[in-house]
Order: sequence, then C-alpha cells, then structure tokens
Amino acid sequence: MSQDPVALVRTLVEQNIRAMNSNKILKEWYNRDLFRELEHYYEEVGEEDDSIRSLYTGLFKKWRAEGKIRTDIDDELLPTFFESLAYIDSHKEEIGIQHFPQVVQYLAEFIMKGLTDFQK
Repeated sequence: MSQDPVALVRTLVEQNIRAMNSNKILKEWYNRDLFRELEHYYEEVGEEDDSIRSLYTGLFKKWRAEGKIRTDIDDELLPTFFESLAYIDSHKEEIGIQHFPQVVQYLAEFIMKGLTDFQK
C-alpha cells in the first residue's frame, strides 16, 4: 500500500462507515445504549484487536517506520482517532444529518494531515 496516507485513510474511513450503515449487525454494534454496555465489558476483560483496528495499527507502524507520520503520539492512541469517526457518524442526527458524509470525510482528512504534515 504505497498510496498517500491521507488519501488511503480517507477511503478506509468512507468504506468502514458505508459498511456500518448498510449492515444491521454493525449498525447495532454502534448503538449508543448497547455500546455503553459493551464498554463495561471491555473494561473488565480487555479489548481485543479487531480487523479494522489491526489494519490501522499495521498502517501506522509501517508509516512510522517510513517517517511518514508523527512519532510523538502513542501507538495505542493512533487508531482511536479513526474509531471515533464511526461514533460521530452514528450521531449524525444530533450533529446535523445535512452535514454527512462530508463532516466525517473532512475529519479523516484533518486527522491524517495532523499526523503527516509535521515535517512541512
């Protein structure tokens, strides 16, 4: 994956949210009430690495080794920036549905630019 990190992550975020919204199981997974219950479970047993988190984690490690992203942000924090975008999307009614999907696309771009523009 030699594609520009900003463009690649923007595509990944768009695909993740599109999949979440079109899949009843994933949509329920991001249901606020269910998520609150799951948070307690994760605190008790520890969070397992899922495929999306693994994908982001792998990309960040690769990009960090190549000097493409900042090194001052903890490895465990990096994927949470993008995981939070799914939660923002699941609250689009409260935020203003007229702003979607643009707000998520811009936030993904802003996050990646914040991670990659440190050299400029």
